[in-house]
Amino acid sequence: MSKKKDTLKDLSDFMKNQPQQDDENQDFMKKKPTNLAAVEKMKDEVEKLSELPAGSVLENELVKLIKKIADAANVAPRQVLYNICEAVIENEPDKSGSDIMLSNTILFLKHHDLITDKLK
Repeated sequence: MSKKKDTLKDLSDFMKNQPQQDDENQDFMKKKPTNLAAVEKMKDEVEKLSELPAGSVLENELVKLIKKIADAANVAPRQVLYNICEAVIENEPDKSGSDIMLSNTILFLKHHDLITDKLK
């Protein structure tokens, strides 16, 4: 009779015999995210997204406004930002998959902050 193999045990033994590589990953984990690689076909569309339309509010002004609202409401600025993003997504007539994903992410982050604040 043949002996029955335990694949998970074999994998566990194999992983135990591998050298630790934590040092190599630490430098990578500390890096800040950067822009995605430039794709020639998407170059024009990415540039359009980067340009603000004439008469629009500048990003630093939005940051100041969000901070001011957060201070007045005595909440974290990111909570105000989550509420703004939620309102923008709710007003979209045709929601794409990424809109739904962003909405779910906002809900998670919003509630995660509230839960961690209560547990402190």
